[in-house]
Amino acid sequence: MSSGLSPRDIRSQLKHPVIDCDGHWLESHAMLAEYIRDIGGDALAQKYVESRKTEVSPKWYKATNEERIKERMRRRAWWHFPADAKQQAIFRLPKYFSESMDEMGIDFAIVYPTAGLSLEGIRDVELRNAAVRAYNQMAMDLYKPYASRMTPVAVIPRRTPAEAVAEVKYAVKELGYKAVMISGTLVRRSPSGQQYVDALGLDNAESYDPLWQTCTDLGVAVTSHAGSLSWLDHASVTNYTYNHVNHFAQANHAFCKAVFLGGVTKRFPNLNFGFLEGGTGWARNLYCDLRGHFEKRHLPNAQAFLKPTDLDLQELKNYIDKYGNDRMKGLRDKIIAGIDGWERGTLQSQVEREHEHHDDFAAAGVNSKKELAEAFTKNFYFGCEADDPMTTVAFDKRLGLPLNALFSSDIAHWDVPNVLEVLPEAHEMLEKGQLDEEAFRRFMFANAVNLHGGMNASFFKGTVVEAAAANELGTRKQAAA
Repeated sequence: MSSGLSPRDIRSQLKHPVIDCDGHWLESHAMLAEYIRDIGGDALAQKYVESRKTEVSPKWYKATNEERIKERMRRRAWWHFPADAKQQAIFRLPKYFSESMDEMGIDFAIVYPTAGLSLEGIRDVELRNAAVRAYNQMAMDLYKPYASRMTPVAVIPRRTPAEAVAEVKYAVKELGYKAVMISGTLVRRSPSGQQYVDALGLDNAESYDPLWQTCTDLGVAVTSHAGSLSWLDHASVTNYTYNHVNHFAQANHAFCKAVFLGGVTKRFPNLNFGFLEGGTGWARNLYCDLRGHFEKRHLPNAQAFLKPTDLDLQELKNYIDKYGNDRMKGLRDKIIAGIDGWERGTLQSQVEREHEHHDDFAAAGVNSKKELAEAFTKNFYFGCEADDPMTTVAFDKRLGLPLNALFSSDIAHWDVPNVLEVLPEAHEMLEKGQLDEEAFRRFMFANAVNLHGGMNASFFKGTVVEAAAANELGTRKQAAA
């Protein structure tokens, strides 16, 4: 903490509230099992308890090093949470969490699960849907009394659009949730056994448009808290850090890219997306990559200098005759015939078929770099942890339009040893001049309001930030007009 100020002191100096867009809590598996029992009976609750035994004692710990290498047993996380009784109490007890927020310098928190992050990955359909429903009921029961300071997010399964739609409707309409969480990517297998990463929004076997429409209709942003720890390139047998580094960013990159190029925000222009816990480094990189690809791959641009049938083969033959060595001159006709791997007639046919997938940016509905920049920055929001210096690239004007970075504490997990260091770490970017006051205000407050309040103007009603949020939404509305 460079200034030495406490979180309470820092908060007292700020002219705006602090909203934590991605704090976590530590659920009780025993309590969750009881909620599952209420929904599905004793047998289903016991099935969940048994599944936990497998998770707590994985094969990795029982295997020899030789067996781990041979079977490629992925190294999982170890020592997950801060070993401090007070912090454990904050993370596990919503009442104490609420009473501790002033000490942390946080006005309002949007609370994400820990154990709940993996529930929608349960393959047993009956157990998955019961566990998700049980979690959502449990979290709302525990957090509803403290709605003025915090709100939980509902876990939404997404293996099929139908189950996702059903749980969003139940969570919002029946339980009163204002925020929902999905995982925007999942690993699937094709009928032939081909493993692939299915990023929702592009090339899905079933359209997820019913989910996007439901979220739009119900006024809830789509926030994704997905990782890529199960992907093939995060499979170190011995080193958890190797597996963990960049895995949130990688999953967010895939999902965001699918949503944009799949035209989801074009079809649903009022739907906001939050990509959590991966920072903005990957997002800035994706934004720049998309602009670079647009310059070369947007159909009018590609036709101008890439269309293979525009190649003057006779002119190329003349160059070979003039500059090639004797061996190349002798193979001239074969060299020409082998260009791009096609005979000329086959190449013509291939070019003519390009109308099937002729423009990678058609679904996104952008026809200029300016339109691309505006489309990418309008509906997307990116969760950044307090100690992530790459947050600064979100606001670097030299790199294009600013990205919507969100203050996301990630409290309750191993990367936050002390809850009282979160706000001071974020504030260092302001102290060091890496962010100016307006960028810091957007990061710590305004972007959170626009992500959720932009979907539902009543999102912050009845909370301690109600007046400030309403003023921010009104200012934005006036600016848009």
